[in-house]
Amino acid sequence: MTDEKCNVMDKRLSGSQSEGMETMYTTYRLKAKDLNSQFLESLKTLFGDQEVEITVRPVDETAYLLQSEANSLRLREAIANINAGTNLVEVPLDDLQ
Repeated sequence: MTDEKCNVMDKRLSGSQSEGMETMYTTYRLKAKDLNSQFLESLKTLFGDQEVEITVRPVDETAYLLQSEANSLRLREAIANINAGTNLVEVPLDDLQ
């Protein structure tokens, strides 16, 4: 699987105090059409013989963007600007081609 198709969003190694074990947590973000045997093979390589839990859910882009305080502030300011009709930039369609 290529990096363009599979985006590893979060990979953490954290210790479990009660068990004295380390747990790896990995989040992949990709389109359902890109799920294939290569993706499964990469999971097998990453986790080996460990038991894994796989959860699949649609992604809410807005919620993802609002996770960062800086992104959240910027998006809320942009929405307020649109609602107030201030600080808007107009670009002629011809300039986009």
